[in-house]
Amino acid sequence: MANIGKFIAVGLNFSDHAAESNLPVPEEPVIFTKATSCIVGPNDNVTIPRGSKKTDWEVELGVVIGTRASYVTKDRGPEPRRRLCRRR
Repeated sequence: MANIGKFIAVGLNFSDHAAESNLPVPEEPVIFTKATSCIVGPNDNVTIPRGSKKTDWEVELGVVIGTRASYVTKDRGPEPRRRLCRRR
């Protein structure tokens, strides 16, 4: 793993997901953390717990921030760079 410090997620971020969860669309983003051990790559094996009756999957968009930053405003932030992540 690439020394990942935090995994911050946004939940119920589109109306279809709220509807399928039978929940109202939140007025503000639902932000929570997840264990970094939940991260798997596109070709990694997924361990399904013994006795599992139903296994669901999700696809998340990951954003890698490679520079420490605090209180960055749109007009003072660095230009975004696009980079493909490769497995080591």
